[in-house]
Amino acid sequence: MDSNHPLEFLYRLEGTTITIPQFSENGEPMPSQTWAIANKLSENPFQVTQELVDKGMGPSSTVAKFNCHSVDAPENLAYMRVYCQVPMVGTEFFSTRARGEQAVPEPRNRELEALKAFKRKNCTAVPRLLDYYEGVQDQEGFVPGGYVTYLIWEKVPGHCLSDEEYWNMNPDERASIRSMFREAWEELAPCGYEPSMMDLSAIIYDKDKGKVQICGFSRVSIIPPGEEVWSDVVYTVYGLVKPKGLYEDGWWKNLDNWYW
Repeated sequence: MDSNHPLEFLYRLEGTTITIPQFSENGEPMPSQTWAIANKLSENPFQVTQELVDKGMGPSSTVAKFNCHSVDAPENLAYMRVYCQVPMVGTEFFSTRARGEQAVPEPRNRELEALKAFKRKNCTAVPRLLDYYEGVQDQEGFVPGGYVTYLIWEKVPGHCLSDEEYWNMNPDERASIRSMFREAWEELAPCGYEPSMMDLSAIIYDKDKGKVQICGFSRVSIIPPGEEVWSDVVYTVYGLVKPKGLYEDGWWKNLDNWYW
């Protein structure tokens, strides 16, 4: 794995479309949905060698995020994340058959699990899952028979907070954001998932509508049953409050010393 010069695999998806079959709750076919893929926002390839695969560190994969929109309703803007198996280091130009021998099912996709759980419970605290497709690559794919998964979720108004922006706000506006965040978190928590990267960038703030949502589920943490009860410590985890004496014994007990 060459982390200094990683390959990017999914650049050719820009400007293309993907059609995703649709089914009713009873499994009956419905009209398919086509999504137009716009510009790529990021790609994070993870290529490994056969030696590392043998040690359980595989498979080689790449994950990319794109802007996209519905072909039938171009005003409906969304994000798309693509999870795709790619060849091991040094095998990129092997024969179709040789690359196909590397094919494996997709490892557990926690992001898809989380977004589906939010949708099942009609959770409004997160951007809504619009569509998804779990498939296999054809003979022209990077790894024929290997996995490829598409996740599409709505692009909502507002922007992700930053540390500088939040702490330059007046105390009343910060208090308002914290109140909205608590409401969002308490709706999210019973679904059993939250972002692993818990900081201000996981908070979407729509000032015009006075609304906060939580995002960033490419890596998720499980909220076990019984632990979905609110504590002001959650504020500190997401960077909304600065506690004094962090990591000292009992730091979470003396809220008077916290900087709100």
